[in-house]
Amino acid sequence: MTATSEHRVFDGICVSPGIGIGRAFAYDKQAPVITRQRVAQYLVGEEIERFRNILHQAGDEIRRIRRWVASEQGEELAQIFDAQLAMLEDASILARTEALIREKHYSAERAYAEELERVKEAFGSIENEYLRARVSDIADIENQVLMRLAGGEVKALDSLRANTIVLAHDLLPSEMVRLERRRIKGVVLDAGGAASHAAIIARSLQLPTVVGTGDCSQQVADGDLVVVDGNEGQVHLRPDTLGERRYRARRQRQLRRERDLERRRNLPAVTQDGQEIALMANVDVQTEVQMALDNGASGVGMYRTEFLYLNYRLPSEEEQFKVYSALVESLAPHPVVIRTMDLGGDAARGQPLLGVARHPHLPRYPRSVQDAVARLAQGRSTRRGADLVTNDI
Repeated sequence: MTATSEHRVFDGICVSPGIGIGRAFAYDKQAPVITRQRVAQYLVGEEIERFRNILHQAGDEIRRIRRWVASEQGEELAQIFDAQLAMLEDASILARTEALIREKHYSAERAYAEELERVKEAFGSIENEYLRARVSDIADIENQVLMRLAGGEVKALDSLRANTIVLAHDLLPSEMVRLERRRIKGVVLDAGGAASHAAIIARSLQLPTVVGTGDCSQQVADGDLVVVDGNEGQVHLRPDTLGERRYRARRQRQLRRERDLERRRNLPAVTQDGQEIALMANVDVQTEVQMALDNGASGVGMYRTEFLYLNYRLPSEEEQFKVYSALVESLAPHPVVIRTMDLGGDAARGQPLLGVARHPHLPRYPRSVQDAVARLAQGRSTRRGADLVTNDI
């Protein structure tokens, strides 16, 4: 780190609103170090067995995290880890990894890292931002497996002090879900975007979060005062006394305004000339619905279905129907607009990692999406919104 005592301001992307003020915890995660490159031929069978045992351990840990997330934060966020388990158990990835061990005498670490690099490159070439963001799942699995293969320790973030601002280059899904809302006042990430798992989880936890800050985490020392402005997308490192007072005053004004709005949330949304306005929310996951209703929303103006596609395969009609039904029932009698996701060129080209490799003519809106929404619409106040709207109006 190259932290100094001077005041620094970093601009980034605001992905979860609010103002967080606290002391820095710089999460300098060490990447797994692959020291064993090859194994002797007579040890190949033993190496493959070691690889399978480590995969089993990693799978047990991911399932444990999934159960905890489902109970604490909801089933939708837990589905992130279903995607990870599917990747961890992917037969083609395992077969290619074991082939590298068997044929080239690679160590399990080297073989698995090389295979996952190929998978990450494939995901990185996907046009759709939400699908491309699943690289974080692969990185999470890679960290879980390679740390165990290399004999390292998978670090956790569940025992931090109160009033902490976490700063890191990036946070994996399994790290992000462990942040304790009552202790953590904000999150700052050098990398990431609005569609990343970290951003989605931050919004669900209602943690002020700014991502895409460059090298902010490398310019701070543990214990430094940090202000995270999730409204403006700014991070202030080591503000002076006047700057700290100004932000504390802004946060207090925001809290007062929120309390004032809370008192008014059940008032009708009517303009001064008597025009009624429907105030509806945009949501990513089911857990955000109650937050919207608590703030006086009269429905959901856009439910982004992208989250369903963060799994390792396309969701079936039945899976989509269950999610949409739970959403509509939780909002009844308020209206819901479901925005069906456009897979675009990725589906048309048959991206092999989307489960459509043998279907190059898959329609831009898979039939399962159309059928699920059609079933849902029967007798309900539901509309479908298209992902793209033409300019020719």
